[in-house]
Amino acid sequence: MNIFLRMAALAFAGIIFLGYGWWNRDYLSFIEKIFMLSPAFGLIIIAVIPYKVLALNKLRILTTLIFLTGIVQSLQEIGNDIRSPIEPDVPAAILRLVIITILGIGIYKAWKPKAELN
Repeated sequence: MNIFLRMAALAFAGIIFLGYGWWNRDYLSFIEKIFMLSPAFGLIIIAVIPYKVLALNKLRILTTLIFLTGIVQSLQEIGNDIRSPIEPDVPAAILRLVIITILGIGIYKAWKPKAELN
């Protein structure tokens, strides 16, 4: 199960990075770019960093903030997808829900007691 979660997180992070690089975003500030890519950064953390390292007290809060920022940004994008003036983009909203689920699992793994980690 963990390997599938890591593979899915890596695949979705690649899709987000690829989608971000598709358009010219020079008009955005550094903070806006970080906020837009926060789901991808959270997914990379889930895919690459071992769960035992995520559960360390010093990293737990930082990774949780990154995951929560990714969740907030994904919720904002779901709102934009659903309120599209031409046609609601339901498949994109469903993919964002999958990303939110993976980030939520990352929060769970970070705060899970160390005795239960695999």
